[in-house]
Amino acid sequence: MGLRFRGRRQKKQEFYLELNSLMDVLFILLVFLIKNYSANNLNIPENIVLPHSVASKQINQAIVIQLTSEKKLYLNDILVADLEKDKELADGNIITALYDKMVDAKQNIKYKAKTLGDIHGTDEIVNLLMDKNLPYKYIRKIMFTSQTAGFKEFKFIVEGKE
Repeated sequence: MGLRFRGRRQKKQEFYLELNSLMDVLFILLVFLIKNYSANNLNIPENIVLPHSVASKQINQAIVIQLTSEKKLYLNDILVADLEKDKELADGNIITALYDKMVDAKQNIKYKAKTLGDIHGTDEIVNLLMDKNLPYKYIRKIMFTSQTAGFKEFKFIVEGKE
């Protein structure tokens, strides 16, 4: 025959939950999220119609290349070339005026990174703002020129749907 447990049942002890470590983790997450928040305050000209997208991601603070529907090419809001007027700029694979400005911009970014120490990995990123009605050949030439100048990562800026 089996033995029965004849002892007294133990009283249920009250359960105490320690929240200090959980609060520490939540506070660290809050600080991290606030520090990494960046407002997307790009200056988008009126004559660029951006394509729509449902995905959203923060825009990196890197150089910005804009190509308008009139085929005017800007680097960080400074006119670099007019591809409509200067047909020889758009004939080859490399847009030489853009290449020269991008090499200078890369050197400036590296100089700021050395002196300030607060720019991390933005010397290889290009944000692209292009009109959605432009032919693909312009996008390809800009990307090839950027890659030749030493920029390896491309972010296409699109208009998000809400």
